[in-house]
Amino acid sequence: MKILSIETSCDDTGIAIIKTSGKKRPCFDILSNIVSSQVKIHQKYGGVHPTLAKREHQKNLVPVLKQALRKAKILKVSSSKYQVVNKNRNKKLEKILIRERELYQKL
Repeated sequence: MKILSIETSCDDTGIAIIKTSGKKRPCFDILSNIVSSQVKIHQKYGGVHPTLAKREHQKNLVPVLKQALRKAKILKVSSSKYQVVNKNRNKKLEKILIRERELYQKL
């Protein structure tokens, strides 16, 4: 099973994809772990500015997701277009992101 983990903290956008295997002794492999930091953006304000942080999370989410999917070998780039490695995975991605229709469409 593969687990998609999306985390947005105060000034970071992070996405990890983890593969699990084994029943009696679970094993976890990190397929990708991508973090986009906003530290430099907020530095000039002396702290995190919430409205700016929200905009940056929205801007960074899709690029970070694409990078994580590429690194996990779920998504590939072909002639400047992104393609899911196999069509069954495309259906799985659509199912995983069913509540995030806008994010799926941007992806």
